Amino acid sequence: MAMDRPAILRFDTDDFVDRLKAELDDPAREVGALVLRPETWRSPASGLGYVGTEVPKLYQPIHARFYLVVASLVCARYGLPDKAIHPTSQETTYAVLRRLEPRGAPAVDPTRSGTFREFGWVPRGERGSWVELSAVPGGATAVVAGEEPLAAFPLTYVEGPDGRRRRVLAAMVPVARREVYEAAVTPVPISSTDPAAALALPGRSELEAIVLELKSVIRLAGAPTMTEATSVDQLREALFFALIDLASFLSRELSQVWNQAGTDRGGDTLPEKLAKPAFGSSWWQALHTADAHRNDVVSVGAYPPPVAGRSVDEMKADLAALGLEADGPTVQDPFFALVSDAMGAPDPAPDPASGAGPASAADPQVGPSRNAVYAVRFVYQRPRCPDPQRLTMSALSPTFRLAHFHDPDAPFRENRIVLPVDTSLAGLRKFPQAVKVEVSAQLRKQMERIQDVKLGDLDDGSVPGEKDVSLGMVCSLSIPIIAICALVLLMIVVSLLNLVFFWVPLFKKCLPKAPG
Repeated sequence: MAMDRPAILRFDTDDFVDRLKAELDDPAREVGALVLRPETWRSPASGLGYVGTEVPKLYQPIHARFYLVVASLVCARYGLPDKAIHPTSQETTYAVLRRLEPRGAPAVDPTRSGTFREFGWVPRGERGSWVELSAVPGGATAVVAGEEPLAAFPLTYVEGPDGRRRRVLAAMVPVARREVYEAAVTPVPISSTDPAAALALPGRSELEAIVLELKSVIRLAGAPTMTEATSVDQLREALFFALIDLASFLSRELSQVWNQAGTDRGGDTLPEKLAKPAFGSSWWQALHTADAHRNDVVSVGAYPPPVAGRSVDEMKADLAALGLEADGPTVQDPFFALVSDAMGAPDPAPDPASGAGPASAADPQVGPSRNAVYAVRFVYQRPRCPDPQRLTMSALSPTFRLAHFHDPDAPFRENRIVLPVDTSLAGLRKFPQAVKVEVSAQLRKQMERIQDVKLGDLDDGSVPGEKDVSLGMVCSLSIPIIAICALVLLMIVVSLLNLVFFWVPLFKKCLPKAPG
């Protein structure tokens, strides 16, 4: 399912945008080598993908690291063509940064919404705050009011021998704002006893969109124009994408149902419903078959199983076996209620071995937990469309942490200081006063061990006793000799004036004053 998630690319040079363009324009592109992976200065990143289960750190620009999260906006059609956005449509694409805090479990699994609480960043004045998505209508598939967007910019690349150009969207991850994000106050989590807790069910909005997609296929199958071959192909295409969306949802949110086939005993439980005959086998088997052929959609004109060769009547029967209702509100559909009940309460009980207790209003958090991680979602906003088509959210990107400015694992830039060729006193005076050297107390004491060193000795290279003291040189470039001489001359003049006029404060002179 990596095709459904945005990817994070890592760069180690300041010209990261030009480098990405060059990689995309190269027919033998190796963009995979740029994919984020854990690294430290002791162990630079090598190879592709992640190393084990370690969550990688994102370092700051001062560490010579830059990160772009990339994704494509495509249509749910065979071949995945790029979605065209008309300038007058008011449609926008951007990215949002999300923080994921563990929900009872010690670690966050971004592919399972029940393992974390998701927060969106809302800037307010000089600071900001994290707002939990469960408190927002629509949940994780919504955008918090005032949430900060990360600007996305398009890039193109050539795909295939025909020279067709495709578009990819990229947004920069604001790692340098780590201190602002980490210092924000974490809101108190919603209690499971809250009457509105049922509305905060993780994945509820995504499930609603999937059920609406299946009901749209039912309405399409019942249209009178379904006698044409082209319309039948469109129905197969729409049904296949609905199948892989439902398969992704079940494998992520209900892994127990997804991994274990049920038996059709005439009951109304979700495993029994998925065991109903459909597509020549069962709905459960059809979902697994569609998931196994999900990558076939990149081939234009391909109709992979289980929809390949299915007639309109057969597809109507397949959808009827699931018990979907073509009309009526989506949230009142029996299948929607069945899946919602199988997902259970929004706040599952924590694992006792993890030592994490249930969240309550009496236990507020001041800042993000130690196990909190970050991720990015892409947003496609269509203000002229009705809900829920108005807003489309991508899956979460791979999780990451934001490194501190002084992180001991951070990589380092190569700093090159060009020293002057002419090191004579006259040559040093030509350079501007642009170098400052901070000297610690210990180094100052070591410097004071060098005695009787004159400027002429430094110029000649003959420093008395330099063989006896193992000490590196600390040089301050371009010290103006005129300023030094002026200071010495001022001290001499002040001393002479003190010798000549030291009696002035002792001199007393009285003048007569007329009375009255």
